[in-house]
Amino acid sequence: MALRLVVVFALFFAAAPDARAECSGGVTLHAFYDLPRDDDRRHGLSGIAWDAEAGVLWAVSDSRPSIVALRPDAGWKTFAFGETVTLPLRIKWDAEAVASGGDRFFVGAEAGPAVIEIDRNGRFLREVELPASFRKSRDNHGLESLALLPDRKTLVVANEHAFEGDGGMGDAREGTLVRLTLLPAGTQHAYRSDPVFDAGPEGRVGVVDVTPLSATRFLVTERHYVPHVGNAVRIYCADLAGDAVKKSLLVDVGNLPADGVPPPPGAQRHPLLDNFEGLAVGPNLPDGRRLLFLVSDDNSNPRQVARVLVLAVTRLMEKP
Repeated sequence: MALRLVVVFALFFAAAPDARAECSGGVTLHAFYDLPRDDDRRHGLSGIAWDAEAGVLWAVSDSRPSIVALRPDAGWKTFAFGETVTLPLRIKWDAEAVASGGDRFFVGAEAGPAVIEIDRNGRFLREVELPASFRKSRDNHGLESLALLPDRKTLVVANEHAFEGDGGMGDAREGTLVRLTLLPAGTQHAYRSDPVFDAGPEGRVGVVDVTPLSATRFLVTERHYVPHVGNAVRIYCADLAGDAVKKSLLVDVGNLPADGVPPPPGAQRHPLLDNFEGLAVGPNLPDGRRLLFLVSDDNSNPRQVARVLVLAVTRLMEKP
């Protein structure tokens, strides 16, 4: 059956700051953990998904066809590698996102782009049909985000930078315009990122992960990169309930206190920052604060770090 595409995408629907999208009273750093440098499973971790039933953070690698379990300790301070699910090579491998849903996984690959569904043993089940607009993906800037909504039937996917014909890839004057796409309906909502934080040459900003809080409310991670300067990583609350996507800043990771955090080997403006690409909403702490997990993709580069950040969020409101 052909995909029925319902488009609510237009330039004037671009995301803008709005009080309606506010979802938190504050964010603090709970913990950071650098994955062991002597374990190759740390390389290329580009997307994560929290599995509440198993108590595991699943991470997908863009450098090898596998999903690896990261098991937290009781205090959410450290993580140990667990089992690894080897994935079928039905697509050109460049996985950027993973979603966990009961007895299955969904994996999104930038090459293609493609979304596949597999079982917990890594057996291929099907390829999910994407809207024709994804054929306009820029090379290496296409499908970057994938998550499963609470109904476990609807996926949200997003491109990292604007498709050909939708605008530029973002610079210090203007952000990039991406499509938050709900599947299988194919409904698309326009979301505009911030401009690049620095006017340095070849700076880029894009959407690297989208995590649902409800059917209409999402967390969106924007990652900036400027060569020889470093990254900025900002998480926004986005509300899709109206005609226009509304967003409000949840946290700028580069503004969090970082006492005792060792800086990465490469150039960065803040010790906590690196190439963070994955975001997942975790469980509640005993005091009611909600945990958020972020993971950085080290690109197998010794000047980068494979790091898990654990943030604690006050009053994370999942409903409008």
